[in-house]
Amino acid sequence: MKLFAIIVLILFYTVINLVLMLLPGGSFMISQVGRAYAWLSLKVIGAKVTIMGDLPTDFKHKVFVSNHLSYVDVMVLMAILPARFVTFTEFQDIPGFGILSKLSGTLFVHRSQPALVKKDVLQIEKAIKTGSTVVFFPEGSSFDGSALQPFKSSLFQSAIEAKASVYPICIRYLEINNEPVTAKNRDQVFYYGDMNLMPQLIRVLGVDSINIEVIFESPIDASTCHRKELAEQAQAAIQKHFFAVK
Repeated sequence: MKLFAIIVLILFYTVINLVLMLLPGGSFMISQVGRAYAWLSLKVIGAKVTIMGDLPTDFKHKVFVSNHLSYVDVMVLMAILPARFVTFTEFQDIPGFGILSKLSGTLFVHRSQPALVKKDVLQIEKAIKTGSTVVFFPEGSSFDGSALQPFKSSLFQSAIEAKASVYPICIRYLEINNEPVTAKNRDQVFYYGDMNLMPQLIRVLGVDSINIEVIFESPIDASTCHRKELAEQAQAAIQKHFFAVK
């Protein structure tokens, strides 16, 4: 039943976005439809999200960075923020998800081509300067929650060039099926290592409830920092709230 509901939501979201792309001002409406789609998807999988901290009222010209544990993170942040996400170009090739990411205005960057970093940074900088809210995961991938991974600093340069505020976000999974999240049950929701996407999606759909906290830290003025310093400050802000899954 959950799988059927998700498929219906994906189809509805895809059709609506294709129509909105043809309309003037459709990009704003796409972001709002995306937020509704994300909230409904979270409801289907039984996710309860508690928002804490300094969530701004105006999202334009801002960058949000978060730790990364699961692809559920994207749905959570998509439901809260009218944002464009940053992910790797390889994601475009995943059946279904690639199309959805393109329709939602995702910014694609190159994982294994350092020579294209400047091009990637410029792409994100332009998006910020034109009013987009941008979200990226500076750990570079999703992990098992045992520790916060060192933040990669390259994409922070886009916030510096755009003179944007950077908001660190800590996502915490507190409970799965009313049980504290531990190393024993995290694989029902977390996505990391060599896990395959579709089997993991099926496992998430088999969960009855997920309790998630999203903590927004105070913004950092990117215009006064070097990118490595900015990455370190963002990581330190998230580390304050991060707890290791054991």
